[in-house]
Amino acid sequence: MKRIIWIMVAVLGVALLVGCAAGGLLGLVKLIGVGRLAGQLSEAFSGDDPTEYRVYMDGYDIGRSPGPNGNIDLNGLPEGLHLISITTVNKQWGWHRLIEVSADQTVDIGQINPIQGATIAGTLSRETTGGGTSLLPGMLVIAVKNAATLLQAGGSGPIYLPPDSVGSGLTYLLAYTDDQGRFLLGPAEFGDYIVIAAAAGYLSDAAFVQVSAGQNASGINLVLPRDGSQNPGRISGAVSVAATGKTLMTADMDPRVYQTPISSGLRQQIEQQSGLQLTTEPWFRLRTLTTLSDDLGTYNLDLPAGRHRLQAFMFGYQAKEVLVDLGAGALETVDFTLQSR
Repeated sequence: MKRIIWIMVAVLGVALLVGCAAGGLLGLVKLIGVGRLAGQLSEAFSGDDPTEYRVYMDGYDIGRSPGPNGNIDLNGLPEGLHLISITTVNKQWGWHRLIEVSADQTVDIGQINPIQGATIAGTLSRETTGGGTSLLPGMLVIAVKNAATLLQAGGSGPIYLPPDSVGSGLTYLLAYTDDQGRFLLGPAEFGDYIVIAAAAGYLSDAAFVQVSAGQNASGINLVLPRDGSQNPGRISGAVSVAATGKTLMTADMDPRVYQTPISSGLRQQIEQQSGLQLTTEPWFRLRTLTTLSDDLGTYNLDLPAGRHRLQAFMFGYQAKEVLVDLGAGALETVDFTLQSR
């Protein structure tokens, strides 16, 4: 059976739910609730052509730009809390806003205050079994402003991503690595950040980064060390769509979270750079683990053992999800075919 007609890059995520059982597909694929984000942004572009900006949802370019009059009408975003970013291609200018999307409802994007900030750029790799490293395409990189302050020993940490609500006050940036493992975060407000990446089966890597006016942060090269104490499973498959266009797949991890383990040496290094004593607990609790498919629409996602709600989303198409039980070290295959809305 022909599974793929035209296939574009996709983002894939998994929601970790309570429970663990024998491996396999637990139920039929069902549709995910979606809502609409709309508004008028003409005053925020300061004479620029709005169509030259890009719209990102949780760090992924959804393949849309504002209209020529600065209008935004994104009908079909998956329900939940999302970081919406509208920036120039070089990510030097734009804005970010947390938006709560509810199924079958319209959210007004509201007043926009764009910033001219810096960018944070680098690469993401992981250790291989042969002792070398390999670049990681399609992986999420996160930068959290003032994270070291939030993670001080005895402070308010850990940091949950996404946060609990729109009013959390947390400032963070998201971006996915390209085919060469490179990432570009921005625009970043001036200040200090912790930049982190995570993957099941590996220790997380992180960097303390300071950005200031006229000075971008480059060469932030993260490497994920193998973690023998973890024995993740893997879900693989293919995503097929019957039209051209960029594809987004995403998922949540509520109520369970993935804790980002780091080495004691890395914690001490960031303590020295920040001048703060940081908690010894895992710093971040991620409600999603995600990946991008390759150019052929195939994906591989390593996950802790458990029951996962695997979701597939592409803007302009019907979002879908399915429950999968994944055992430690197990391999499961889940394919998606998405139809236009």
